[in-house]
Order: sequence, then C-alpha cells, then structure tokens
Amino acid sequence: ISTVSIVSDADVTARSVAVWEGLDVSEWAALATVSNFPDALSAVPFSALEPVSPLMLVPPTCVPVEVRSEMTRLGVSSLAIFGGPAALSENVEALVACG
Repeated sequence: ISTVSIVSDADVTARSVAVWEGLDVSEWAALATVSNFPDALSAVPFSALEPVSPLMLVPPTCVPVEVRSEMTRLGVSSLAIFGGPAALSENVEALVACG
C-alpha cells in the first residue's frame, strides 16, 4: 500500500460525501440512511460495481445540501435508494433538501 487517506469527520453525511472527492463523474449514485447500517452495507456491492457509483448517507426524511451538490458535481442522472419507506421517506426519493 503506497497511499493511505484517512477521512474523519463527526458528521457521517459529510464523511460519506468526502470519500468521493477523487471521482470525476458518475451516472449512478446510491443513497442509504445514516440511521440503519445494514441498508448501507447492502449498497456496497452496487457501489463497487464498474463503473463505481458513490454511496452517500442521508437522514430518513431529506437530502442534505452537500449530498445534492456532490451528485450535481458528478453528473448523477440515476439513483439507487437502499432501504424501504421506513428507512427513507418519499422526500429522499424526490431529493427534497434538508432544512
């Protein structure tokens, strides 16, 4: 291993966005809730497929501005949502901003 990068942030959502800074473009993105780690774990194989798709963590009822901005920067046009309606509301599917 020649390079190790440590991504550390108290904000889980910000951390989930920061790990994708080196990615230039992605047609797909995956969203999972910050509240239930099995949903995010189940999204990992999808995210790891070629071409790599970012997996970002969001609250159950909205999409934070930093996630929306990263999806725009990457040119995301398709979205995979991991977790049922109890985990992520219709507002997440509609990309309703938090706040």
